This record gives sequence, structure tokens and C-alpha cells, in this order.
Amino acid sequence: MSNIFRTVQSLDLEAPIDLFRIWDTGVPSIYFTNIAGVVFSGISYQPIPCKFEWFNLTSEGAVPGSSLVASDVKGILGGLVEAYGGLLGAKLEATQTWRLFLDGQPGQDATQFRGPVKLRINQRTWEPMNQIEFQCVSGFDLERMNLPNRAYLKRCQWLLGDENCRAPGHISYDLAGNPTTDPTQRACGKSS
Repeated sequence: MSNIFRTVQSLDLEAPIDLFRIWDTGVPSIYFTNIAGVVFSGISYQPIPCKFEWFNLTSEGAVPGSSLVASDVKGILGGLVEAYGGLLGAKLEATQTWRLFLDGQPGQDATQFRGPVKLRINQRTWEPMNQIEFQCVSGFDLERMNLPNRAYLKRCQWLLGDENCRAPGHISYDLAGNPTTDPTQRACGKSS
């Protein structure tokens, strides 16, 4: 059976296929992709020409946003936009796979995909004739957003060395993140 890691690292790699799902409470799920005739994991995807700006996931700095530009020649997305308040706040799920893993292919395997990247539609930024652009953000893109039992803050709220601080006491670093043996230079890089 084919493996997604082997496929991605092979020399004769085809272009990945982007699979999208838009849905929310009270909004019916719409499944679409850039290519005609796609069935993956038993789900048929509608062919809607689109371009999705994938982003690199990182643990530093601001959470990157993404955009989806889709054709609305058939009026499918435009109908959803009009019926459901612009789809603002709706969920967008983006997944990548390759043709050989699609249903009906010799290497068919619904477990071979990359993602899904789960986003929220933050705003409709552009709507020229027969085209719609959505700006998407991560669900954790806002500072002070409530996570279970506490608020998410950009900086550490504890003082270095107090009972809630989880910094190890036997290892010391200065503000630049360099190891130090001088206790007066010990600092927390997350509090600045």
C-alpha cells in the first residue's frame, strides 16, 4: 500500500489536490476542490476553480492568516454567502491529498492526506464579477481568546521563580536565551 510520506518524497510527484469543506451551525456542508471528478473517503467534491494560500505553521510570532479565492460562475458559493450572512465565522477545512489516493484509484487510501487545516472565515475581502475572496484566520488568532479555564496571553503572566512558574530552577538563561551561571543575570524570555 502507498504511503503519503513516500509519495511526497518521490521524484515523480504529481501536484497535490486541495480539498475544501465550508460549514457551520445552520449552514449546510459544501465540499469542493479545484479538479473535476474527485471522490475521497466516500465524499464527492464539487469542481469549483479556486486558489488557496497555504501558510507555514510556526510556533513563533503571530498566527498566519490565509485566503481562499473561488470562482462563483455557477453561483454555488454566492448563494451560500447571500443565504448565510456572508459566511462570516463559518468553518473552513482544507486538506491535501494526491490523485493516487482518491477513491477508484489503484492506491485508494482514505488515510493518506495532509491536514486538515481548520480555519474560520474572518471576512469577505473581494467580490468582483463571478469571484469571491475570503480572508481566513486560525481559531486561536485573537489575543485574550478564552481557552479552557484560562485566557491565552502573548506573554507569560508568572514571575520567574514564584510557585506558579514552571521554569527549571537548576538551569539559568539570560534575556537573550543564552545559558548563564550568574543568578543576577537569570531572566525569563517569555515575560518581556
